[in-house]
Amino acid sequence: MDASKNIQKAIIDFQTHYNDRFEKTSIKTEVIAAHKSCCLIHSNKLKPGNNPRMLHHGKMTSDVIILTHGLSDSPYYMDAVAHRFFNAGLNVLMPLLPAHGLKNPDEALQDLQLDTKWRSEIDNAVEIAQQLGKRISIGGFSTGGALSYNKILRNPELIKGGLFLFSGAIDVKLVKAASRFSFVQSITKMTDGVIQGIGRDPYKYPKFPYFGALELGQVIRENKKLSKDK
Repeated sequence: MDASKNIQKAIIDFQTHYNDRFEKTSIKTEVIAAHKSCCLIHSNKLKPGNNPRMLHHGKMTSDVIILTHGLSDSPYYMDAVAHRFFNAGLNVLMPLLPAHGLKNPDEALQDLQLDTKWRSEIDNAVEIAQQLGKRISIGGFSTGGALSYNKILRNPELIKGGLFLFSGAIDVKLVKAASRFSFVQSITKMTDGVIQGIGRDPYKYPKFPYFGALELGQVIRENKKLSKDK
């Protein structure tokens, strides 16, 4: 398969993944320069500007990086960093974590399998990144950093580039301890109240859901376990 076909397949796979999440999506391509584009996934369920996105040079590059946003945020917050990598010659993939970027996130943000779905989202991003570049790097902000670290611990053979952490959530003791007990999470689901998607900042949620932080604690606990003696 030639390089341009690899890119087209990656774009199709990227959209298909979000079709499964949001039932129906469309893709918008913004031309940056000759053969260089930004592809954004659109859905009626997403807030404007919260789209998962891909920056590509129209061909496979030597290096590709996956950049993942933080808890309650969206890929918008990784955009400036993404363009720095893109301008350095890399293709860039910015996934949208489950329960994020939604107009109505309440039910999705209280899913007891949320941490598992976050890991699966990163797994899918790595599969797509294999079509975008020969060497994969990974990184993210806060929760995105923790999930990137988690991926490199689980599948080090897939990440041959670097690990880039921006205020990575590596050890949050209270959250990590509380996340051990399912009854704490169940109580938190009830006491968090209704999670609104729309607030003053259009690119993140107006209220930080503590239940989501406990799900992050599950990832942090696994990271500590997997990194022991490494």
